[in-house]
Amino acid sequence: MKLVVDTNIVLKTLIRNSRVRVALLNPEHRSYVPEFAFGEIGRHMDMMVDKSGLSEDEVKIVLTTLSTNMRVLSAEETRKGWIRAEAIIGNIDHTDTAFVAAA
Repeated sequence: MKLVVDTNIVLKTLIRNSRVRVALLNPEHRSYVPEFAFGEIGRHMDMMVDKSGLSEDEVKIVLTTLSTNMRVLSAEETRKGWIRAEAIIGNIDHTDTAFVAAA
């Protein structure tokens, strides 16, 4: 299964060990994440530490583990589908355009 993973999903899997984390770690699933998502994740580090009860280093270890099964898509790769993604998104949420373009 191929999955394009939204930043919020990655954040949730860093905060709590869940079925979603298990799915993202499943080697039968391939996850794709636009590269800018990691900047967003970094900006929420304090929140993840607070909500997870883990240290910052432990959160980073979980992120590194999750990343082993994620392919990070460059801005160039997502740009290819940008115009079509904007048409699909319309006025819904422009911050999700990169994720739709990745899909």
